Amino acid sequence: MCVHRYKTIARFGMMHMVATNLCVWTQNIVQETLREIRHLHQPDRGSNESSDKEISLVSSSNITRYRLGCHMNSLMSDVVETSSSYLYPCTIEYSLICAGILYVMWRNIGKRGQVPEEVANEEESKAKSQRMTVDCSRSSRGLFLGIFILVGTVITMITFFVLIRSDSYLSTAVKLEHLSAVVIYVVTSIAVVLAFHRMQMLRVNSDREIDLEESLLLLGLGGLYVYAFLSIISATLKEGPLDYLVVLSSVFRVFQGSLQTVFLLSGMRKSSWRREQERQKPGREYVTFLLVSNIAMWGLNTFEIQRSHANPVQLEFFGPVAWTIFNHLSVPLTIFFRFHSTVCLSNIWKSAWKRRMPAV
Repeated sequence: MCVHRYKTIARFGMMHMVATNLCVWTQNIVQETLREIRHLHQPDRGSNESSDKEISLVSSSNITRYRLGCHMNSLMSDVVETSSSYLYPCTIEYSLICAGILYVMWRNIGKRGQVPEEVANEEESKAKSQRMTVDCSRSSRGLFLGIFILVGTVITMITFFVLIRSDSYLSTAVKLEHLSAVVIYVVTSIAVVLAFHRMQMLRVNSDREIDLEESLLLLGLGGLYVYAFLSIISATLKEGPLDYLVVLSSVFRVFQGSLQTVFLLSGMRKSSWRREQERQKPGREYVTFLLVSNIAMWGLNTFEIQRSHANPVQLEFFGPVAWTIFNHLSVPLTIFFRFHSTVCLSNIWKSAWKRRMPAV
């Protein structure tokens, strides 16, 4: 959409909506961080003397003012309190996507649209788009293997939540979470390498510039880096039985995320240039497998590392307040990275094996 009238008002309105979405993003992070700090220091969980002193400094300023009011004991407020930690990443993702789309619209205000020669092609492509056809060939093996990973992840998450309820099994739950993450990262990294190898013969459109989808993908990758590097720092400078697992899972997290990002940036620029490639679709089964596996990793990140007490190494090293802040700044972006990776993989799955004429 290109705006050509009232451009000054349109620029102001678009930028105002961008700022509003960023404010909603910040507000949700602050509210959820305060809620999690309160949850960590409830009397039934106990805390050491140093953490009590740290919390008392914070609660004396802002946290004491953060109350849910007289409706705290109602059923609906309990439901909201329980589900907020799992629903607020959706608000974060929505705010970031809206801010990015509105920013692109702000940049396009006053620019010229399509030239008249392209109108006929646009009408032809619109007519084709009305015919809903989905070619699922060369995807069955990747789909079944991906479902196998997804089912294994669901079983792991159920076991994790059963064990995390008991303090005596907290260490076992954390080991299970990190080991399952390492297995998924290793398997998906191998799949990315094989997909690279199988798709190397496709044509690459090197003239394409970085668009909104790729910018959002890099933004999510930045959150993954922050979370992984903070985990590595805490595990390296602190000695404990879980340190090696935290370092191992964090290193594989960075490796897999970086490798997959390079593949996505390359794959979204590739297309078939021969009829044989369009028919055989080399590498499509690996893309299907990665798509389903990223859904599994999205669930793993959403339901397991969302709670701060599921990261005892980082929590003990940084302290309850600092780690909760770091966690709620980086984890939503990590979740967004997995969510947006599935979107990019679906675009590759849909369009990479369609023949396109090279630009003249």
